[in-house]
Amino acid sequence: MPSPQNKKDLMRFLGMVSYLTKFIPNMSEATGPLRELLAKDSEWQWLPNHEEAIMKIKDVLSNTPVQAYFDVSKNGLGAALLQDDKPIAYASRSLSKAEQRYAMIEKETLAIVFAMERFHQYVYGQPVRIETDHKPLVAIQHKPFNNCPARIQRFLLRLQNYDYKIHYKKGKDQILLDTLSRAV
Repeated sequence: MPSPQNKKDLMRFLGMVSYLTKFIPNMSEATGPLRELLAKDSEWQWLPNHEEAIMKIKDVLSNTPVQAYFDVSKNGLGAALLQDDKPIAYASRSLSKAEQRYAMIEKETLAIVFAMERFHQYVYGQPVRIETDHKPLVAIQHKPFNNCPARIQRFLLRLQNYDYKIHYKKGKDQILLDTLSRAV
């Protein structure tokens, strides 16, 4: 994630950080110099102490509680398993050359299959709420199986072992994942 270039970038970064604050010690101290830049009477002036604060926060976020690195590639899949809004695990993988040519609905469905199979030990036998910013996925779960394209039918067959519901949530409301995807 690049360093903020303006107040809007900084607000996005601090929004993601505040989402994770409850299990990162002393985060208010680390963000202090950055929050000063957001004051109404403050002029934007990026100084070495601001860059140092950003680097310290990135270090904390990339070491604990993160368990896997997020692949920010546009040709990858990523998932986060959350419980009570706390991350339990992250997963990512690159798409194969063939998968990169899939239609967007197929990539989004593949991402759900990937997440459910990767987190199988956590989600099998449990009701799972899947949040997506891809609205057509919500309709897929209610569509008759034989009306789906063949590739999506195969994905849905792989998902039959799981108790899940897909819910639409705007990308801007998915603070953690949206921040990572927009910084590419």
